Amino acid sequence: MSQRLRKAIAVAIVVGSVLAARPPDLWAQSFVMGAGSFDCGEFLQAVETERRARLANASHWDPVYAMFIGWADGFLSGENFRDADNKFVGQQASAEAKSRWLEQYCRQHPLATFVSGVIKLREALQGR
Repeated sequence: MSQRLRKAIAVAIVVGSVLAARPPDLWAQSFVMGAGSFDCGEFLQAVETERRARLANASHWDPVYAMFIGWADGFLSGENFRDADNKFVGQQASAEAKSRWLEQYCRQHPLATFVSGVIKLREALQGR
C-alpha cells in the first residue's frame, strides 16, 4: 500500500472518529466532512471502479473506494468510542460484509448521503 493511500485512509479514520463523537440527535444539524458528505451514488461509482480493478487483478484498493471504507470504519469506531453501552458494534463484521451492506443501502437510496448509510449500517449491526 502506498504512503499516500495510507495517509488518506488514516485521515479518513481520524475525521470519521471525530465526527462520530457527537450525540446522534445532532446529525440532522451537523456539518459532515470527507466521504460522509458524498452521496450514495458516488460510493456506488467507487464500488464499480473497485470491482473492475479486482477483475484486472489489482493488488491494491482503488483510492476512492478506500477513502469511503476508511471513512466508514472511522465513523463506526468513533461511534463505538462514544457509545458507552455499545462499544463493540461491527466487531464480527468483515470489511466485505459492511461494504456489501452499504452497497445495497446505496442502491436503494442513491441520493442519500454516505453518512446516512453508515448510520443505518451501525443500526443494522446493533440489530435495531
